[in-house]
Amino acid sequence: MATLANTSPTAQQITAIRRQLRRDFVIAMYLLTVLQGISQTFGSQSGLQWLLSSVLYASTATHWALIDSRLRGYPMLRISQELFFFSWPIAALVYLISTRKWRGLGLWMLTVFSLYATLYLAALATYFTLDLIRR
Repeated sequence: MATLANTSPTAQQITAIRRQLRRDFVIAMYLLTVLQGISQTFGSQSGLQWLLSSVLYASTATHWALIDSRLRGYPMLRISQELFFFSWPIAALVYLISTRKWRGLGLWMLTVFSLYATLYLAALATYFTLDLIRR
């Protein structure tokens, strides 16, 4: 009978998984932005829709920062995670500057610009698609 090999993941495998998760959370943020742009084309948001999108944005950003901090070797304290969740746009700026110095400010500004551009382009594409369908 063969013995079972140690199936625990190595440190390199864990790092690769965390990097993939970090990438996935960034992609999820942009997908949420596309959905937000599409929904804005159809009119004003309901309270539930606004609450759900706010919680999803905050959760995505917080999980991204949590995984990134573990990859960098500086795990976030539990209270920091909760503060990040409730103030994620500014907390992301502070986190990026503290971990990447001035490059972090550039990354934050690039992310803000690209999220707004994604929102605008999704809304514009939806508007013109609906306009073509109505004709």
